[in-house]
Amino acid sequence: MFRRSAVALSVALLCATFAVLMPGSARAQAPESELPPDPGAFEGRIPPPVPGALLPDVPPSTYDATRVSTPGFTLKPGLVLLADYTFFRQDAASLAQVGEQDNLGQLRAARMMMRGTIGTGYVVRYLVAGEYKGFDTAYDRNWDMTDVSLTFPLRGPSTTLTVGKTKESFAYEMVGDAANLAFQERVLSPFFVSRAVGARIAHVTDDRMSTVSFGVFNDSWGGSSAKGPNDGTDVTLRVTRALWLEDGGRRLMHVGGSVRRAGADGGTLRYRGRPESNVSDFYVDTGTFAADRALHLGLEALWQHGPWSVIGEWVHAKVDAPRSGDPSFTGGYLGVSWVVTGESTWTTARCRAGASSSPTSARTGGPRRA
Repeated sequence: MFRRSAVALSVALLCATFAVLMPGSARAQAPESELPPDPGAFEGRIPPPVPGALLPDVPPSTYDATRVSTPGFTLKPGLVLLADYTFFRQDAASLAQVGEQDNLGQLRAARMMMRGTIGTGYVVRYLVAGEYKGFDTAYDRNWDMTDVSLTFPLRGPSTTLTVGKTKESFAYEMVGDAANLAFQERVLSPFFVSRAVGARIAHVTDDRMSTVSFGVFNDSWGGSSAKGPNDGTDVTLRVTRALWLEDGGRRLMHVGGSVRRAGADGGTLRYRGRPESNVSDFYVDTGTFAADRALHLGLEALWQHGPWSVIGEWVHAKVDAPRSGDPSFTGGYLGVSWVVTGESTWTTARCRAGASSSPTSARTGGPRRA
């Protein structure tokens, strides 16, 4: 029954792929940290400062002074700092299951990045980001390159090819900007990885209301790894649609579906995840087990009306592991938020249907491979 459903959903997503790739006027897509660019442009505008903010944005004058803009080349430096503190209160059952968890603080991210464009007639985007104690690194490694990618236009700015170390096109929670998600931590981390080496094709329809993104990833293409075998190939497909988008994004409805074929590194897979804390132990951990591959199916939806918003996702994993009885795993979340000051949780700049190409915080995901 599951396999028939999986095939049906895959066929539906592939049909949607061809539908949205039909010719249309070219429109661009920018990282969610910026406003969408004008039609035919590659770079977004500087977001206007929010008056009365507790932590105000960098003044536009400072932003302009740190960027490079010359004919044929642009560069925008960036710095992301995230810190938090987690307090635990456990009952006897929790202590028996995961042991005592220490109250800890952490510098979540100290990420430096450079992004911009190269060329005049044919414009290529680049992104280079390095992170201190990045979420996709081991704890004994202080630095890692989080993103190293080039994005090439294929049919104008509306269709692009991204190659390098980048996000896989699966699940809103991973594709979305971590600093603007509803929860302190990503909840579905056992079902995805934060970054992978590969290639991704993304298309935004002419009305900017639908997107499709398809990618193939294999970390062994990036060279040797100290983490062990990394020869598993991941194939992802994500299709989204904004059913309505009104009042500058204060009223919107976003839906999407995605498929991920996760390859096993060294013939093994492992699903594990922490709760809403990056300093806790893993509350869910299957351990490493022999497997050939896994098929992940995901559904996502987001509704917003002014300061109120509801977001939810559901992911199901069917693992091809005969020695372990071909297990299945399911996860999901539902969140409701209300902004007491009246602003909207998501705006048109931060909630778009397409796959993100911006550097965003991402904790170690799964299935982790031994």
